[in-house]
Amino acid sequence: CQPTLSSSYLGFGVSDLAKDVQELDEVLEKILADATDERHAVCLLGHSTGCQDIVAYLKTGKHVTRIKRAVLQAPVSDREAMSAEHGDEVIAGARAMADGMCAAGARDALMPRTTPGVFGTPITAHRYASLAGFGTADDMFSSDLTHLELEEKLGHLKHKSSPPVLWV
Repeated sequence: CQPTLSSSYLGFGVSDLAKDVQELDEVLEKILADATDERHAVCLLGHSTGCQDIVAYLKTGKHVTRIKRAVLQAPVSDREAMSAEHGDEVIAGARAMADGMCAAGARDALMPRTTPGVFGTPITAHRYASLAGFGTADDMFSSDLTHLELEEKLGHLKHKSSPPVLWV
């Protein structure tokens, strides 16, 4: 099955990884309800920003032991992509606006429609800060993360309890 999460399509700006993990848990509960044994295998596939969902699910999902394989298709650093398209200074300015909104208690308020890096998609201050920020929950695949930072974010994928993960 191919679930459509709240973050799918233009919804990526008003959701977050925790909500996606919760929704994947709900989908898997329905799929696995009729599965009476371990022969019912589940494979997760994420594309682009969806790869962050898969990594997050494999770290905190309720049914991670039932996942037999995972595929990360074109994992992306949103932060680096935004900066490559609009420049570091422009993204830093928008990120400062998002951080200010979050600090003022408006984390779920929408950023201006002209916010760079999100293709005019509605996006909350909290989500923008996560996608555009260094070391945030969504910043998993950036080329400037240190080995220790990558280990913290991705290290659970190499444990024996984790399913094999294919990166393409």
